Amino acid sequence: MPLSSGQLIAQRYKVMRVLGQGGFGAVYLVEDTRLAGHRVALKETFDTQPEAVRQFQLEAEILARLSHPGLVRVSDRFEERGHQFLVMDFVEGDDLIDLIQRGAASHAQIIKWMIEVCDAVAYLHSQTPPIIHRDIKPPNIKIRHDGRAVLVDFGIAKVYNPQKQTAMVARAISTGFSPPEQYTGGTDARSDVYSLGATLYCALTATIPPEALDLVDQSAVLARPREIKPQISPAVEQVILKAMSLNLLARYPTAREMMSALQQCLGGAVVASMSPSTVAQGASIQQPLIPAPPERLQGAICPRCRQINRPGARFCQFDGTPLVPSTVAQGAVSFAPSAPVVTPQMRFEYGNRHFRKKDYARAVEEYAQALQGGFEHVALFYNLAGAYIELRRISEAIPVLQRGVGKYPQDAGIYALLGLAYIHWNQFTQAEQVLQRAVRLDARNFEAHLFTSMLHRQRQRPSDAVKWAQKAVRLEPNVAAGHFALGRAYAAQKKWTDAIAAFKRAAQLDANDPDPHAHLAACYLALKQKTAARAAAERARRIDPNNRAAQELLDRI
Repeated sequence: MPLSSGQLIAQRYKVMRVLGQGGFGAVYLVEDTRLAGHRVALKETFDTQPEAVRQFQLEAEILARLSHPGLVRVSDRFEERGHQFLVMDFVEGDDLIDLIQRGAASHAQIIKWMIEVCDAVAYLHSQTPPIIHRDIKPPNIKIRHDGRAVLVDFGIAKVYNPQKQTAMVARAISTGFSPPEQYTGGTDARSDVYSLGATLYCALTATIPPEALDLVDQSAVLARPREIKPQISPAVEQVILKAMSLNLLARYPTAREMMSALQQCLGGAVVASMSPSTVAQGASIQQPLIPAPPERLQGAICPRCRQINRPGARFCQFDGTPLVPSTVAQGAVSFAPSAPVVTPQMRFEYGNRHFRKKDYARAVEEYAQALQGGFEHVALFYNLAGAYIELRRISEAIPVLQRGVGKYPQDAGIYALLGLAYIHWNQFTQAEQVLQRAVRLDARNFEAHLFTSMLHRQRQRPSDAVKWAQKAVRLEPNVAAGHFALGRAYAAQKKWTDAIAAFKRAAQLDANDPDPHAHLAACYLALKQKTAARAAAERARRIDPNNRAAQELLDRI
């Protein structure tokens, strides 16, 4: 549960209010009681899994050694109640995303802010080893009251090791702002350049770019910035499009080079470096944007040999590979480097996208292609089987999970999902065996506890179902599924009041799920509270007009 106003943490930090909250963490504005009147930001993670704790500690270590006016500063890290806390500077000002939505900044001012952000990112990349932010987007940029842009939230930053292309910490995606290679974990400094370009695109056009994977498979097209906002100069448009190239070799190789290109777009009005010693104090950037002459058109980079060709070439002059033309600003013709090859890892991400949209049949198709291509990550076995289970194709899910168990015999999650598949197949003895194995492997595995509760409920052991659901809720108090399972276990015991409380909590945690409301209606009807039952059933049907349980309850009422 998030902290409440007035609560004292570490006998020092008094909570004033919540600044932001998600399923796995929260950020608070707090007062440092040892320094009267001093306010700081306190970041808490709800996730107590070892990998999440390591990630949080990495974030603290990253921030602790940085010193730049465009970055937040960390001053403390501690653990309390089993949760990790990080104390950071509280940046007073406006979120860039709010300024964009209000149209409260000129194009020149936005570019000036992005130059400052580029400088902060270049500083990160200059560290030894380089630090890749991996989550640059408008909501993560604050504009201080003095007009300075500050890049915040290092929740998925990673230290980059060029000899090891896999991420050292959990991979995460910001739709519209993450480059294609981030979906496969192979990020470097040019990945942040893409995000800088996408952020500038959004800031100037008030439009979120399409997801990179949609651009790769051509299911979406990136509208040119000047098509949306004609007042954007051709030079600025070219900076954005170069930064957002799907082929990372065609982007600016560094954030510093992108910053220099943006400075040229302002006609030299911004100093060469935005570091603390050289920032122009009080300089006004509110004049109309001065269009710089368009850069000399570059020929295409050959997708095979990576050589740069002369402008206008249709075939690579080095190895004869065909080059694909694309129009650019003012009707001139250049040639775009090829989009990245759709790798098995990308197929996996396409599958995840369809899974999130509940298009499980298409998810299965993409996952199957990823598997055929040799991608055998544990998440693929898990998600492919999960899609089969959603489609009620249990006989196909079980072999996938058995293969996953054979390849990852120490992964508790695979065993837990195999237990769920056996439950759906009414193979309760096998289900109990693999769920016990999952708990032995990881005593804190939420799904193993959740599915064990389901198993006991199916076997008409309601007291055991309650016990295991309570354990699941203690492990993940902010996950709706645990409270929902607890509600069903209580309902099986006909403890309607307890069930109602659990279903209400599940509904609060997942407002888009109709099932808690449908079960609430059943509980109210059991207590002969028809008015409350009707309201809950109607709520379920508003969320999902096709919800059968809600309709049956309304017919009964």
